[in-house]
Amino acid sequence: MDKEFIHYIFTRGKRYIPAQVPQDLPRGRVGQCYDHCVASLLSPAQRRKYKYVEGITRDPRDPKRWVLHAWITDGKHAFDLTWGQMTPIGMLPILTDYIGIQMPIKKVA
Repeated sequence: MDKEFIHYIFTRGKRYIPAQVPQDLPRGRVGQCYDHCVASLLSPAQRRKYKYVEGITRDPRDPKRWVLHAWITDGKHAFDLTWGQMTPIGMLPILTDYIGIQMPIKKVA
């Protein structure tokens, strides 16, 4: 990954707290975070409630490695629609670092 981009995200990005995905946001498949997050915010009601974020996060399989990623936020929490840990009580968030920049969904779409 480009070191200048990582530096940009670290200096201009915001840290988000991983949280369980709200029931009104559909889960998607691993590897399709960008497309799925954009599609999840196409309705005006969802856009009023949530925002789209692109940034970097630690790879859950290798915490020393940062990866490009997208997620949804309420301004404070990272709602990761494609990563999660299945447990007997349901899908739990991956507890990792999320650093990103909110982007206007209409421009991204």
